[in-house]
Amino acid sequence: MLTRGELEAFVAMSNDNAAGPLHPSMRGWTTALLDATWPAADGAAGLQPALARLCQAASAAADDGAAFVVLSDREAGPERVAIPPLAALGAVHHHLVGLQKRSRVGLIVDAAEPREVHHFCCLLGYGADAVCPSLALEALSALKADGRTLPKDSGEEIVAKYIKAINAGVLKVREGFRGIGREKRERRRGVTTAAAKKN
Repeated sequence: MLTRGELEAFVAMSNDNAAGPLHPSMRGWTTALLDATWPAADGAAGLQPALARLCQAASAAADDGAAFVVLSDREAGPERVAIPPLAALGAVHHHLVGLQKRSRVGLIVDAAEPREVHHFCCLLGYGADAVCPSLALEALSALKADGRTLPKDSGEEIVAKYIKAINAGVLKVREGFRGIGREKRERRRGVTTAAAKKN
């Protein structure tokens, strides 16, 4: 999981060819930030063209040598509708797999929707390499500002506890089905484990 600050720092560092001695492994890496929204005026019919545009942009970014593609809904608002992150990620992942380009890029989701363990597990299963749950993190900051959290916890501590809880939940889902045979897993329709998601 990435915070918004970590994501922005990562994008800035990876797109800075002179990353410096602190980040020598990032030299030559580039990150493409793609808009995962569409105009609200287009209505529901705008979703399919928006997905097609997003897939083409991701493919072009892979061709241009991008090491990471960020699918971001930060432009969402009254005039623009966010593409659901699972739809955006799934479409881009399968498009790149079909073109044999998926192994060239990492996919990062920057979206307002993810907030629960299940959301993160699904995004991992659909091919995400990292997730920035922007709205959940903003909500934590708002709770702190409103005095609705423990006074002893700083804003950073609250975010760290949230990330720890989500990571523990994802790990529990991942480990929950170890040792269960494949046939039994397949019979449990509707239950997906993080361990099986990328296989």
